[in-house]
Amino acid sequence: MRFTVNRLRQLRRKSKLNSDNYVVNYDKYGRAVINVGAEDFEDLFSTFCLYDLDVPEPDLITYLDTRNQYIPNKYDLHIAMHIKNPDYPKQKKIESTIKQTYENRLHNLHRKVRNMYFLSAIMMLLGLTFIGVEVLLNNLYNLPNYLSLLIQIFAWVFVWSSVDIFVFDRGELKLERLLTYRILTAHFSVQEFEPDAIKGKKKKQ
Repeated sequence: MRFTVNRLRQLRRKSKLNSDNYVVNYDKYGRAVINVGAEDFEDLFSTFCLYDLDVPEPDLITYLDTRNQYIPNKYDLHIAMHIKNPDYPKQKKIESTIKQTYENRLHNLHRKVRNMYFLSAIMMLLGLTFIGVEVLLNNLYNLPNYLSLLIQIFAWVFVWSSVDIFVFDRGELKLERLLTYRILTAHFSVQEFEPDAIKGKKKKQ
C-alpha cells in the first residue's frame, strides 16, 4: 500500500509541471517563452556535425526539456533563440532540426506505450491463469494450504505487475509524450543576441 501511494505521489508531482524557482514569461499571444542564448548560430548544433548542421547540441535538448517540464500544461510554447545576425533561414534550420529530434523521440514513445499495453496484458493473463490453475487444482486434488498460498502469491504478483505497468509506467510515458508534443507544436523565433544578458549571473526568464 505504501508503495502504491508513493508511486501516485511521484506521478502527481511529475504531472504538476511547475516550480517556484522558475519564473515563466509569456508573449503577447499567451504562449510561455523559453529563451535560449547561444550567441553563434553553430553553437546550437553538435560539434560532430561536418557538412550539414542536422543534429542539435545535446545540452540544448536537455535545457529545453528542463524548462518545458516547469511550464503548466495549459500553455503553448514560444522558443526564442538569441543568436548573432538572426534571419529567417537560420530560424527555419533551427526549428526543423529540433523538431526532427523530437519527432524521433515521439515515435519511440508511441512504440514504448504500445509495448506496455502488450506487456500489461500478458502479465494480467498470466496472473489470471495462475488463479484459474489454483482453483482447478484445489477442487481436483485439495492442495495443501502452503502450495495453494504459493500459487496465489505468484498470481497476484503478475496481476499487480500488470496494474503497475498500465497505471504508473504508462502514465509517466504519456506525460513525457505530452511534453514532447508541446515542443513539436511550439512557435520558434530568432532574436539578436545581447551579450549583457549572459554576463555574470544569468537572469531568470
